Amino acid sequence: EKQPSLKAKDPITQMQQAHADMERGEAVKLEAAGKSESEKKLEAEKAERKRKLEAEKAARKMKLDAEKAERRKKEQAEKAERRKKMKAERAAQRAKEKAEKAERRRQEAIVRDAELQRALKLAREEMALA
Repeated sequence: EKQPSLKAKDPITQMQQAHADMERGEAVKLEAAGKSESEKKLEAEKAERKRKLEAEKAARKMKLDAEKAERRKKEQAEKAERRKKMKAERAAQRAKEKAEKAERRRQEAIVRDAELQRALKLAREEMALA
């Protein structure tokens, strides 16, 4: 079994070796007491970069979620507008059909009335002749 190789004195080399060891699956734990100032600084910078990346990622996710919600809201408004328009069109169509039906009945009533008037006239003429 290979042991983590942290014998180098240079902290950067130590960090590179630790990284290489971790990539091989050999997790390396550095004790806080044994770390040099530059190692602590490097880790602090790494942690800060990681925090910034996570914050940026969270901000991007929030922005995408907000855009998605805005799109959904817009789509729902458009859908509601289309439903409203269709409802109005159906109501207008029903009103038009109702008006046409009423006009047909009126015309039919005029025709019936004219036929009755003709029949009455004929009946009067026959009675006058009789």
